[in-house]
Amino acid sequence: MPSDQLTIPDPPPSEIEPFVRNNPQKRDLRRMAAEWIRENPEIYRMIADLAVRWEEMGERFGVKALFEHLRRTRRDLPRQEGEFKLNNDLTAYIGRQLREDFPQLRRVLRVRKTFH
Repeated sequence: MPSDQLTIPDPPPSEIEPFVRNNPQKRDLRRMAAEWIRENPEIYRMIADLAVRWEEMGERFGVKALFEHLRRTRRDLPRQEGEFKLNNDLTAYIGRQLREDFPQLRRVLRVRKTFH
């Protein structure tokens, strides 16, 4: 993964404004996800490795399922204020980056439409 060239796509501006106006705290999720990936390359790699394994088994899944699997099976994950450093608010953007970095995941990794 070229960590210096994150390519999380932007939604159309017409879809962003109503959401941001009503949810200002969610405004920077795309930026936060890119920062998280840059700051946690080892965890991103764990997520990517798990996603590729599941793809090879023919599974369809979402990033939240990957996060939950890692939370249950990897007690050694770094913690932030007592919590694992896997923020569910960022899953849509992390999923988009996974699909960009690993094109084979596009057919099996589900991502939700986002408005922020």
